[in-house]
Amino acid sequence: MAKVRLNKEGCVVAGTVDDLIKDGVNLNKIPSNSGLMHTDAPCPPPNYKAAPNEKVIQNGGSFIVLGTDRPNTKASGKGAGGSSRASSIDLVVGRMASARKGEGPKEGEHVDNSFTADAARIYITGLGDLDDKFGLASGVRGQNTKNRSGIALKADGVRIIGRESVKIVTYGAQGVKGYGSTGETNSLGGTLSVAPTIEFIAGNSSDPVKAILADGNEDPEVETLQPVIMGDNLNMALTELTEVVLSLTDDVREFQKRQVRINRYIATGMTSLVKGGTSGKASASTNIGFITANNTVLQTRTSLPLWGTSNKGNLFKVNFLHPGGAYYICSESVFTT
Repeated sequence: MAKVRLNKEGCVVAGTVDDLIKDGVNLNKIPSNSGLMHTDAPCPPPNYKAAPNEKVIQNGGSFIVLGTDRPNTKASGKGAGGSSRASSIDLVVGRMASARKGEGPKEGEHVDNSFTADAARIYITGLGDLDDKFGLASGVRGQNTKNRSGIALKADGVRIIGRESVKIVTYGAQGVKGYGSTGETNSLGGTLSVAPTIEFIAGNSSDPVKAILADGNEDPEVETLQPVIMGDNLNMALTELTEVVLSLTDDVREFQKRQVRINRYIATGMTSLVKGGTSGKASASTNIGFITANNTVLQTRTSLPLWGTSNKGNLFKVNFLHPGGAYYICSESVFTT
């Protein structure tokens, strides 16, 4: 169990009741400003530099700020430019918590918003640049929530829990009319793209990387953010690929059987020709006729099926492995690292 840790002002920044007891603190009576049992914290929270148009609801280190888009100082965000569409609701706890290596702000310090140093936040804005202001990777298509409404959640850990289901959906509502030629629009009245992407970016980087191949050569850049696999399509692809391989196996086996018979008769005919004189020539002629017939069978029983198998392979690539194929195995809208 971690020991109690105090910052430079003597305020507790880490520890538990057990830690306090082990450190010799008398807890027979709970001090009113100890922070224990939900009493007031011994050190006051920092002072927030509220903008003139902001209504601040504060209780200790918990804030609800009703105002306009403001990522940092009063000069930042769409609210600084006077936008009438940039109304915002900012729910914040632990302002500047990670400042000074986790000790937090100095007692009595006045602070602005910080999308990087504040402990946890739910941020809602009618107009903002969320990807830029939260420092997010551009993603596979470079999509960026710029000059758009947005909601951001940020903390050390974020959990989305649905007892029965969770849906992550892009695009507008179904069956909506009256807001545009295709129904629902974005918050500015703009047309929505058909299938906006969903991207899972672990490590907040979507930059391609270099890879070293087994032969020691450097591979061209490999995308770190790649399409997720469509399970049903992949199942169909593997089933069809298995059928192509089995068909090819049957074709090769038939070819082998016919070729062995041809080789046997070639050997027999050559032996008869060497040993039998005139009768040997007649026997060789008979074998040549047999070989010719078998070559015809070889053409119909192996060459044509092999051609068909080759066509199946080409169709497999078009249907399953090419973007735009009927059963392309990669999602064209969902990507992950």
